[in-house]
Amino acid sequence: IFLDMNIDPIHECCILLDFKNAVKDVVSYLSQKHTSIAYLGGKEIIHDKLYHDQRKEYFERYCKEYNIDYSMSEETFSIESGFNMTYELIKNKKLPSAIFAASDPIAIGAMRALKQYDIKIPEDISIIGFDNIETTNYTDPPLTTVFAPTFDMGFMAARQLFDAFKHNENISPIKILLPCFLIERNSCI
Repeated sequence: IFLDMNIDPIHECCILLDFKNAVKDVVSYLSQKHTSIAYLGGKEIIHDKLYHDQRKEYFERYCKEYNIDYSMSEETFSIESGFNMTYELIKNKKLPSAIFAASDPIAIGAMRALKQYDIKIPEDISIIGFDNIETTNYTDPPLTTVFAPTFDMGFMAARQLFDAFKHNENISPIKILLPCFLIERNSCI
């Protein structure tokens, strides 16, 4: 059973988050007040191979669909990377009116860089993270984020395993897609 890894074609059981609709919701939400958005993402390497993050692909697709000016940067899924990518936008005078970070740690790092350079959130720039980690309730301001049902992913995987063992069956190759949803807090105008 693969969690959060899109296997195509389906040869195994994989349980995924619905990145397509989650990112569409983010871009649609931001497009109501913003005409430029930066995507700050992370690169994940598994067995010396770069794993494709669908959020980036969907971000680009929906920015084009909503006629949003956009930029994209990628480093790692860390606070430090969020800080560094945001610092580069500030330094190069390419700061948009909104940032969508592919993880909450990236967003938290971005918030730190913005505060260090006296850029006010959400007055000067809006920011949205992804995952809804507990820390997002305590950032200043509290971070708007996308809730990712990671507990449910684990529960579904355990249930698949339990049922397979209980019935002495193989685990069927199936793709299970779990919805994500936007949690509005104070980091967006």
